[in-house]
Amino acid sequence: MARSNHKRYDMTIIGGGSGGLTAARVSASLGANVLLIDKEKLGGDCLHYGCVPSKSLIHVARIVHQAREVAALGLTSSPVEINMARVNAYIQGVIARVSEAEKVYVKDVTVMFGAVTFKSPTELLLNGETFTSRNTIIATGSRPAVPQITGLAETGYFTNNDLFDLELNLNQKKYVWGESLASYGNANKIRIGLSGRIVADSIRLAENIDLIREDIVTWKWVACIKKYNLAYRKDGNFEYLEGTWTGVSKNNPENACIPGRVILSRSVSGLDLLLSELRDSIINTEQTSYRSPEPPILNFTTEFLNTIPKKVMEINVHHSDLQILLLDYMKVDNDTVSVYLNRDLLVKNIKVTKRPAVINFKLDTRMELHEVLLYAENLGLVPPNTSELILVDGDSRHRIMIVSDKEKSATIYLRYNPQK
Repeated sequence: MARSNHKRYDMTIIGGGSGGLTAARVSASLGANVLLIDKEKLGGDCLHYGCVPSKSLIHVARIVHQAREVAALGLTSSPVEINMARVNAYIQGVIARVSEAEKVYVKDVTVMFGAVTFKSPTELLLNGETFTSRNTIIATGSRPAVPQITGLAETGYFTNNDLFDLELNLNQKKYVWGESLASYGNANKIRIGLSGRIVADSIRLAENIDLIREDIVTWKWVACIKKYNLAYRKDGNFEYLEGTWTGVSKNNPENACIPGRVILSRSVSGLDLLLSELRDSIINTEQTSYRSPEPPILNFTTEFLNTIPKKVMEINVHHSDLQILLLDYMKVDNDTVSVYLNRDLLVKNIKVTKRPAVINFKLDTRMELHEVLLYAENLGLVPPNTSELILVDGDSRHRIMIVSDKEKSATIYLRYNPQK
């Protein structure tokens, strides 16, 4: 896959699905200087949500059917049990093999990821950089259309975008209810009824302020009415529900609580193992006290740590207490990064792995624009750093794919706009 600093192209193709990949290959074969852009990954619906996974799932179903029908041939076999986690792993393996084979389509093609906009018929803006293109092909494909049916959202549904990622037992009931119990010592305890439902491979639960069954919370503490978003995961013989929670103050629903993390394990030994692996992955940053009533004047256009800050994305956020989940979306090879907020160090030398590092931090509410900068400390075995950053803003989650190296630091701008 070729990359270039050249900012003038003969052909730009927006959309890295089947149509975009074919157009890129043909254009490059004719000698054109080609740029291919996709929002997050190549392959499109056919590779990730359509042709490839659907045929892989049908192949599994056909084998299961044949195994259950062998008695008609005079054969005997053990009952066939379906493990959806392993079926999903098989499907994802097929997708990975096809994706590897499709790399031939981007030979001699510059590939970039992000959201692109037009400034003129020949001038485009991508990740803060402007480039020109004599011709542009828009091959952005489609997405599932959800019909406006009363009660559908409450009942739950699948689209092709999530159907091939299931790990839950499909025979279980979709609705979940019970109660949560939070306590600290003997002086603080609150017990709240909750309910929720299973959606794809996730469980979504919400506490109900009208179902508080026990409330012993001293004035120094804030009780939160929480929403949970959990996903099932199996690691060897251990099973987990992992996710995050967000919430608001019981006494003042306009005040958001600092989001937290949830880990549930089927066994104590599994929980001990997971907590041992996670002992350094949750980072609560020190909150800065500001004496001056005036916000600081910052210049985000200058070089920093001998690198050029490269804008990846700008996000509107509505809460001052935020959370970052940082993980590697490619091969783990000892990449480490440091994270800066408004040019002040948040955390130093985070090892980027498949398990997210969780960074809790707070914005200076006197400022509208904030800069989150990722600086590559160690490029690992295969430069550059490749990271997936998930920003949690209340109930909203923003997913960003990031590349940083020793010359360019990846930068995300947060525009603080508190909800009225």
